[in-house]
Amino acid sequence: ASPEARTWAALALRNISAASPKLRLVVASAGAVPRLASLLRVGFAKGELAAAVALQALAAEPASLAGFSEEATLQALLGAARCGAMPETRQAAVGALRGVCGLAGGDLWRGVAGALAR
Repeated sequence: ASPEARTWAALALRNISAASPKLRLVVASAGAVPRLASLLRVGFAKGELAAAVALQALAAEPASLAGFSEEATLQALLGAARCGAMPETRQAAVGALRGVCGLAGGDLWRGVAGALAR
């Protein structure tokens, strides 16, 4: 799919996730987190922003923790938080990391904070 199509898909998932906790659970359970994280590395600024915002919405869902726990997902979020093409992307990526760390606990947050400081 084209970068534009992926961007629209990420925005749709974000809107669905924001609609209700029940729909956020459905999106998280469908395995959307790793796929959205992969969009953070495609080099298309609007797509990166859409993915980061969708991941931020999904970070409030405990069922999404498994997807966020994958190393590739965390690496993509850390990369976007540090070097996202747009300030909004960096902000949303940090918000997603905060949400995930809130679900997972303090040890993960200390690791993320250390990685961001490097």
